[in-house]
Amino acid sequence: DIRTREDYLQILKETNCDAVLVGRAAMTNPGIFMEILEGKSPDKIEMFFEYAKLAEKFEITTVQKLKLMAQHFTKGIEGAARIREAMNTIHSVEGILEIMEKARDGLFVVGNNVKNNIIATNEIQKQESISNKTEQASEKEIVCSYA
Repeated sequence: DIRTREDYLQILKETNCDAVLVGRAAMTNPGIFMEILEGKSPDKIEMFFEYAKLAEKFEITTVQKLKLMAQHFTKGIEGAARIREAMNTIHSVEGILEIMEKARDGLFVVGNNVKNNIIATNEIQKQESISNKTEQASEKEIVCSYA
């Protein structure tokens, strides 16, 4: 499997082939092509937001899929464990995007006020809870209005 530029260069050297197929690595790291061709990796968080825009455009956005892709795109970046920990408690697309915006701002990096991250995550959870309760109440009103 080709997972890095080094893997790519090693295969070329060992086999003297004309081309190399990149497969599974591209599923979780689409930036591998830039890494191979240009020797540098694109910003993974910005790639996540690009993915999120395309997923919305093609109407394939679900909480589970977006959360999974956020975990893939944050693998290996500073603060990734804190980002994933925050993701585990979020159950909405908006909440995931909000956490990733905070990640883009560097708020999950050690040395940046981690306590504020916890408070911010708790605030997102509260907003989701209020939203869910409001939706449930609206559904009950609709059901009752037809009774």
